[in-house]
Amino acid sequence: MIFQDATYQKEFERKGFVVIPGLLKATDLPEIDSFFNNLPKQTLPFYTTNWIPDEAYKRKVHEFLQPRLDAAASSVLRAFRSVFSYYLVKQPHATNKVAIHQDWSLTDESLFSGLTIWIPLVDTNETNGSFYVLPYSHRFMQNVRGSNIDMPYSAAGNDAEAKLLKPVYLKAGDAIFFHHRLIHFSPPNLGKEIRVAIGHTVLPLEAPMYHYYKTEAAEEQVYQQQVDDDFLLRYSFKEPLERYFKGEAKAVFWKEYQLNFMQIRNAYLKSRLTDFLGFLGDSKRVDLRHIR
Repeated sequence: MIFQDATYQKEFERKGFVVIPGLLKATDLPEIDSFFNNLPKQTLPFYTTNWIPDEAYKRKVHEFLQPRLDAAASSVLRAFRSVFSYYLVKQPHATNKVAIHQDWSLTDESLFSGLTIWIPLVDTNETNGSFYVLPYSHRFMQNVRGSNIDMPYSAAGNDAEAKLLKPVYLKAGDAIFFHHRLIHFSPPNLGKEIRVAIGHTVLPLEAPMYHYYKTEAAEEQVYQQQVDDDFLLRYSFKEPLERYFKGEAKAVFWKEYQLNFMQIRNAYLKSRLTDFLGFLGDSKRVDLRHIR
């Protein structure tokens, strides 16, 4: 149990996300916004500060945001630790959609639940790149995610975004706490102003942190590698993964697969019905690989 409030915990387990209005107060936002405005400007239509290859830059952002977000999250969560804090930036642009995806697996999800806290610094709406989720998807998507592991729904993305995912409109300072397995996406920012949000990656205090990856030599397995809590701060896509590892990796059987839209839709509808009927146990999860 990671939430202090049993109602929030149940909602998180059922739907894969919880919305907390006003997690950051109006008086908190100007300082966070000002810090962002003083960072070196980037030209990409969409970026997050964890994409910047400069470790010192990422640490500067993280060390500013982390204590402020930890303090806010401590009113909601129990026995947690944060491992990465960052900005997510959407310029006004017609093509800066963030396609459906899940966040990386950062721990053994058969034992622990990792989560991300997403907080916009402006009110979000139907035009400025709001946050969309596929409720219950954390219950039927059991795929392992990592730096070079493909998502199993690339061909179904556009239909799923248009027909299944639900918008979560938030006021500035509101927060969505979502499970790392939850499918989500964000449409283009078609407004006139920049949309800045902040992300805060959280693990249970006792959960070891792992990175999952695959090799060309072993198509039906991925490797689970324990990493330090600052892995996401140090990691660069341009560097060999082995640079960041300590100890031996553990091989985990995993055969990659691809899902079509109807498979995802059917799993979503079954999970929604199961939730409606009140059967919320792990034994009721749906394995998409067996749905046709």
